[in-house]
Amino acid sequence: MAKQHLSFKMVTETPNLLRVWWYNLNAYQKRELSIHLGHLPSIMNLRVWPKFIEVVTRFWDDERMVFRFGDVEMTPTVEEIRDCLDNVGMCQKRKNHPDHHILLPDKPTSTELKNMLLLVNADWLDTPSIPFLKFYERWGHENYYKNFPNEFLSRSSWSQTQTLAFVVCLLGTMVFPQGEGNEIDTRVVMVTHAIFEGVGKKGQVKKYFNLAPIILADIYRSLGQCKNGFPFFQGCNILLQWWMSKHLVKTYETQKQKLAEPQKESRLDHYEFHLSNNRFKIHSTRESWAKVFYDIKEEDVQWMFQDFMSEKIAIQGAKCPFLILPGIRGVRPYNPSRVMRQFGRRQILPFKGDTSRYVFDYNGCDKIPHAKDICQEWSGRVNLTESMAENRYEAGYVDEYKKWLQNDLRGTLDPTPRTGRQIEDVQVRLQIQAYHFQQEWDRREQEFQRREQEYLRREQEFQHREYESQRALAFATQELADARSCLIRLDLNLDDQLNTLQGVSMSSKAVFAEPHVITSKFLIPEEVEKARGGAGPSAF
Repeated sequence: MAKQHLSFKMVTETPNLLRVWWYNLNAYQKRELSIHLGHLPSIMNLRVWPKFIEVVTRFWDDERMVFRFGDVEMTPTVEEIRDCLDNVGMCQKRKNHPDHHILLPDKPTSTELKNMLLLVNADWLDTPSIPFLKFYERWGHENYYKNFPNEFLSRSSWSQTQTLAFVVCLLGTMVFPQGEGNEIDTRVVMVTHAIFEGVGKKGQVKKYFNLAPIILADIYRSLGQCKNGFPFFQGCNILLQWWMSKHLVKTYETQKQKLAEPQKESRLDHYEFHLSNNRFKIHSTRESWAKVFYDIKEEDVQWMFQDFMSEKIAIQGAKCPFLILPGIRGVRPYNPSRVMRQFGRRQILPFKGDTSRYVFDYNGCDKIPHAKDICQEWSGRVNLTESMAENRYEAGYVDEYKKWLQNDLRGTLDPTPRTGRQIEDVQVRLQIQAYHFQQEWDRREQEFQRREQEYLRREQEFQHREYESQRALAFATQELADARSCLIRLDLNLDDQLNTLQGVSMSSKAVFAEPHVITSKFLIPEEVEKARGGAGPSAF
């Protein structure tokens, strides 16, 4: 019985409003965007193969950070990702502002977000993630400024950040996606601002960065997460698809190509043409893709891209035999010495070191842990000095490599979906169980918090009602006291009047009483008749 294939969700198309926004950008804004992102916006036009990503994820070794197809190891590299994005504008920017530093995407505060977006009033930024629609409503069209004029410093500042806001949304929904709801992690705003403006205090030389290490870190993280049961691929599955399919397109004519003469059609913006030109077959089922990956042999792999341009290749850190990649949601180790053939070099015995310390997610930490170590390893990194092999596209490996690989993998369960075999990876099963347990724990904790909030709300309502009752009682008590005081004054007044009448003669009192006697003469009999049920008064 074949092992069940993975199934998870991922980015499969460009959000409609993001595409509308792209069309609304003018030529100047698109040129500015191109300088900072290169060919990256091309991913909006690429077809996505979800089953391809689901199947290849099964072949990921989350301990060594490589894909393994039998004894063939491959992994996306910083230089491959960076090269696929490069265009003339980005290369010129790198020439003027070298981007050899590593960016630490710390979570910005709401005040820092306002400064980055040149806003003066924006309560919608006070959340860990921001809906894409919040950005589109404000920057998606040149007429939208008038809907929120009080949030911006000026019309000029709104125009100044419109391109930056678009890039935030492109990266947040398609390169570093949070999930299906198009929520954007606030770290993406920080990363985008650093790409556009650099990082540095006033009066200091600013540092500039490229996106490749961050993109790679999130791809590594997502491969491990989804292999262990996570329901959404939170990395750029489109770039992963581009990278893997390019290594599967064996172009024999590259034997004659010179490194200084790259093939334009194999770059990201000509990806679809590259596949069509080389008759790459796109399968429709997971089983068909699984067979492709299961049958991979060394001679089937396009080891080095024919448009590979990087001259300086980071191979290890200053002290560690590997490098460390900080991403949007976590940190992962990076050991390019395991895939030397992807750089056109002969595969040597890879460097080994304990990478477990640098496999973690941020889990609510605003600042990236081990930031000092990460920066030191990158600032003192060692570049590859070995010259390129004569046959750069099939550089081969040293004699001891296969034996070393066999020893390195000893005790490792085969993670690939072999037909006719049932392989249980106990570690993965336990990780999946732990993941679902954590999900249930989070659900119950959220339910407890919801009930606690409901209890607090009801308690507040009770206290409010009790306060209102006490207030009404106090008001009624005061009214009764005022009425009692008024009656006492009236009683005293009547007593004064009675005392005054006591000094008046009887004849004078009769004069005062005469009208009342006449009135009573007619009223009293009438009331008596009514009491008896008579028809009317009788004469005296």
